[in-house]
Amino acid sequence: MKFLKDIGISLLKGIVFAILFAVIGGIFSLMKAWPMLKGAYIFVLIGGSITMVISIALLIGTPKMRMDMVREGDQRKNPQRGAEGIGPAFMGIIMMIIGFWLEAMMH
Repeated sequence: MKFLKDIGISLLKGIVFAILFAVIGGIFSLMKAWPMLKGAYIFVLIGGSITMVISIALLIGTPKMRMDMVREGDQRKNPQRGAEGIGPAFMGIIMMIIGFWLEAMMH
């Protein structure tokens, strides 16, 4: 149940971050004299891409993280260990969906 709650929180964070990136991109596009949606979707897609890269790094882990998991034998005690990147992955997916939706509104 805690895992589903964490996923729900990550989805909400993705929506909030997409809105924040869209506002920042809208302000940037007004300074560049672009259409407002152009800056919004560019910033949201860039934010979603960065979030996806971070989630990949968290899911794969560094060699030290993997060695610690094997050495401690924590997998049987804590089955959620190693799944820290699932939340950011969902955030990135939501941000990418919103970014492509904003781009579709341009056409």
